[in-house]
Amino acid sequence: MPMFSIPLSGLAASSDALSVIANDLANLNTTGFKNQVVSFQDLFYQMTGNTGAGDPVQLGTGTKVGSVSTNFNDGSPNTTGIATDAAITGKEFFVTEYNGVSEFTRDGHFAIDSTGELMTRMDTLSWAIWR
Repeated sequence: MPMFSIPLSGLAASSDALSVIANDLANLNTTGFKNQVVSFQDLFYQMTGNTGAGDPVQLGTGTKVGSVSTNFNDGSPNTTGIATDAAITGKEFFVTEYNGVSEFTRDGHFAIDSTGELMTRMDTLSWAIWR
């Protein structure tokens, strides 16, 4: 049975990586979206003895996703012609307030509501006050 655990760990890690890639593809055209990069990591090695020269013989026990990091390289800002739109660079975020809770977004598509407050779209149905 242990012989199945090594390839299964690879399949599980690959499945996780495909989920990250699917998310990248689904959000490719989202304003302010930053793709993610998956890094794999070896699972620990087992010492199974020594070679004739005395070097240790190691047997790997599989792989896993070591980290998923967000690529914060600057993209190219696009001019929208809308005076309230803004772009940011680096690892910064716009801080918004929605239902009394501070939230973060990289989407710089802003609008002014009927009360004169600067708003940003948090989802397709609601807007949050920009702070």
